[in-house]
Amino acid sequence: MNGLLLRILKFCFLVIPVVLTLFILADETGAEFTATKATVRNKEISAKLKEAQMVLDERKKAKTLTQKEEINYQHWINIIRTKAVRKEQRGMSPQETEELSKSLDVLIIEIKTPVESK
Repeated sequence: MNGLLLRILKFCFLVIPVVLTLFILADETGAEFTATKATVRNKEISAKLKEAQMVLDERKKAKTLTQKEEINYQHWINIIRTKAVRKEQRGMSPQETEELSKSLDVLIIEIKTPVESK
């Protein structure tokens, strides 16, 4: 009985803190990883992504956006950035570049145009 109790105590005092430390470190590393933005190498797409982000930032500063709109537009910018990076990794065709460019043009116009409330 004492041997079993001793093993349980060793487990509690040695293994559990190590596991918790690993989880904490993994969580911090994951947070750093998700905070970094992927870099788009295509200059046209990259410039339009920067423009979309700049227009969104201007609207945020002017406080002409609702929080829901801000989150939605930021989400779409991130989606297009992710698509561009993935397509670049596997080799993006000119047609795919054109599609992403058109999507960004539409998004930029949408961000620039304030939604009129009814």
